[in-house]
Amino acid sequence: MTIIKQTGVQSSGHMKNLRGYINDDRKVILRDSLNMDGCTNPKRWAHHMWMTREVYGHNKAARRVRDKKTGELKEAKNTILFHQILGFNPDECDLNGGWLSPEACMRYAKEYVGKHYPNQQIVMALHNEYCKADKTHRYAVHIVINRTDLSTGKRLDEGRGKS
Repeated sequence: MTIIKQTGVQSSGHMKNLRGYINDDRKVILRDSLNMDGCTNPKRWAHHMWMTREVYGHNKAARRVRDKKTGELKEAKNTILFHQILGFNPDECDLNGGWLSPEACMRYAKEYVGKHYPNQQIVMALHNEYCKADKTHRYAVHIVINRTDLSTGKRLDEGRGKS
């Protein structure tokens, strides 16, 4: 069974941490992407996605909200990306004697994003993660999903997400 966790990326600090984690060659076992044509350097994915959002006007919030103290209208928080994690159960992973290799986990992730996000720009990085709670290793694919739908030009609406 695969666990899926999602958070919305709204701040530059969160983006910086995510970019560092996805680009860390010491931790990444495999990488893949979807709809990242024209991005010649895989580590420049964040800039490539930023440029797409800029073209469609998605680097700014789509709505305004009232400040609770002053009553003035201000820009709402803007979720620019979604970060999903597909975590595979330890007993499924070949590093614990299971049947899933890193390549099989990445194939599963690629099928998943192709089915659910066929028009989004996506980067994926597979890591070997250690769970302190049960002291096991498992594979996890970290998926970064740009909100701009390349076919409609609209923002992907996955709800508010935790940030």
